[in-house]
Amino acid sequence: MPRVAIRLSLIAALGAIVLSLACAPSREQREMAAELRVLCDHPPAGGRGASPPESVRAMHLVKRFYARRGFRPAWVGFGGSGVLTSELLRALRGASAEGLHAIDVDLAALTRTLSRPRSWSDPAGSDPAGEAILDFRMTRAYFVAALESRHGQLPPHALDPDWNRDTARTKLDEQLAEAISHRAVPESLATCAPRDSSFEALRLALLAYREIAARGGWPHVPAGRPLRRGASGARVDSLRARLAVTGDLSDGTPRGAFDAALAAAVRRFQSRHGIEETGIVDEATHSALNVSAAERVRTMELNLERRRWLAWRRPGPRVEVNLPAYTLEARAPGLPAWRTRVVVGDTKHSTPVFTDAIVWIDVNPEWTLSRRIVAEEILPEMQHDKHYLEDHEMQTIRPVNGQLVPVDPAAVDWDSVSSDTFRTFIRQAAGDKNPLGRLRFMCPNEYDVYLHDTSARELFRRPTRARSHGCVRVEYPEQFAAWLRSAGADTMADSVRVAIATTLPGRWSLPHRVPVDFSYWTAWVAADGTVEFRDDVYDLDRRLDAALRARRADLFEINPAATWDVPRAP
Repeated sequence: MPRVAIRLSLIAALGAIVLSLACAPSREQREMAAELRVLCDHPPAGGRGASPPESVRAMHLVKRFYARRGFRPAWVGFGGSGVLTSELLRALRGASAEGLHAIDVDLAALTRTLSRPRSWSDPAGSDPAGEAILDFRMTRAYFVAALESRHGQLPPHALDPDWNRDTARTKLDEQLAEAISHRAVPESLATCAPRDSSFEALRLALLAYREIAARGGWPHVPAGRPLRRGASGARVDSLRARLAVTGDLSDGTPRGAFDAALAAAVRRFQSRHGIEETGIVDEATHSALNVSAAERVRTMELNLERRRWLAWRRPGPRVEVNLPAYTLEARAPGLPAWRTRVVVGDTKHSTPVFTDAIVWIDVNPEWTLSRRIVAEEILPEMQHDKHYLEDHEMQTIRPVNGQLVPVDPAAVDWDSVSSDTFRTFIRQAAGDKNPLGRLRFMCPNEYDVYLHDTSARELFRRPTRARSHGCVRVEYPEQFAAWLRSAGADTMADSVRVAIATTLPGRWSLPHRVPVDFSYWTAWVAADGTVEFRDDVYDLDRRLDAALRARRADLFEINPAATWDVPRAP
């Protein structure tokens, strides 16, 4: 063999030996890998803010992540980087700023630990076990934040089972490995958030309101007599300053009388808070003006949480009822949205928050009253008016051999109406006196809640419309039926009217099931960029906030059990 070839072979062999020695794990690395393997099987207790199901899911991801890299540390020691840890902290702060406060416990602990002086390249004198725990907690914090950013902070069993929760099934352990290799941890975590345009718009609005809160919020408007055009003084000056902060008043004049521009600003504020647009600062308007910026921020955070529950729905025609806003919106790809006002359940008979699908339309429906309605409303009327049932075209019926047959009301033991053994029903015939009106939109569900027409048309003129027994009354049912039957075309309206005019009960099956969401948005961004707020009519914001702050999200119920029977009544 020529001398040159022999030398090259010797050099190559020597290089291989040096490389293998360089790549061989040090004692510290071996100790950290062994510790990480133990931690994956026996994670340290305490300090977790995540709900138990998400914490368990995060641990599965942690194990897979470390197994894929031979249990080498990802953030500290050899292979780690001070840049990476800074990126992780920045990503976690971003998640916290969007209302994911469950990771605040980890964020605070990691910030304290990582603020101490440390060497990222020389493990001499280091504590391998302590470094492994730190690395483990950083990885777990990323996965908890990723899961809660994608799904929200509540476990699935606390929500409606029909809601789609992440059909993408992205492998988050592989995602983190790629993010670390490309030094893109914040960008990686950001991809876990919903891609829904409504979510993104509210997220950006939240950041703006956070800045307002950080600057001290907005001025307090002192109490007093209603403010209207022509008024002047310190209270009007406070009102001007208050409305200028949120952009309702574009005129920056800090002082002056209550003029037309200020009245228009008040109406703008009233409109986006669901208050009657009078241009006068009445009691309801004054109360809304003095809700603090911090409270508005928290409301937006809670609505982002609810957006995460529903963000993974499939595209297509969809109906959404926003309960606190008393509105219904129907949407289909390629068609303009169709909106109408609705009446929802009162605070004693709240409309539940859930998703189902409208499958048929009842024309000229009859109404079978629930036991609750009979006991609470019909019996007192019957005691005062023995002809009440007859005058309201109601009939007393009872199941006999599988058939509902009329019975004499005088033969019914009305004292037992609240008992589960009570087998008598009251049914009201179709017609103008029937509270269901002429159309009922059926979405069979466990709550027996549906949408329908109503004979009480005056209710739609009120700004707050929590007035039903749980079902949702639609202001323009004929147009809604036309939209459902033909994806928004008006050509069906005439045939709907013809069917109603027959006064005969009938049923139309829809060509396709149309999903319907009974949603609860107390903060959102309208299509024109206006930030909207509504009152927490069913106390859902308060209950959700309390559960998240107490780290008891696993005990949260979105629809607490009714104290009485179902079906619901109109």
